[in-house]
Amino acid sequence: MRTYTGGVGGQAGRFEPCRREAARGHLLEPADRYSNVAARSALTTVKAGDELRVALELNNPATRLALQVQTDDYHMVGWAPRYLIEDLNQAIDESPDAVCAKVVKVNPAPAPANQRILVEPTGRLPDGHSLMSSSDFQLLVR
Repeated sequence: MRTYTGGVGGQAGRFEPCRREAARGHLLEPADRYSNVAARSALTTVKAGDELRVALELNNPATRLALQVQTDDYHMVGWAPRYLIEDLNQAIDESPDAVCAKVVKVNPAPAPANQRILVEPTGRLPDGHSLMSSSDFQLLVR
């Protein structure tokens, strides 16, 4: 198993052997307009240091496969960024408890909704898998 450590400020992350470390710099896609009143309330009470759950969503109408980020009492506060879905899904396939997340920072309003919660996902990728190695991340022109 290899552990994901993410980039900060748009830098690419990487997976490292056998250490469980946090990935920095990933903003959630907020769930406020798609969730119920209790989940919207949870979104306003999330604070730095809160532990979050990562759950696989198999029937997301926008992307088919998505990763929900939930509070410890299962209220959805957002989704993992699309560019992490394939890699985090492989980590979950390998070991279902291998991926979790923690709130690093909460930016209050008037920050845009998609920039309110900064999260550190933590996980392990299977050996032999390279982060962001799918065709989506290949150069278009050489």
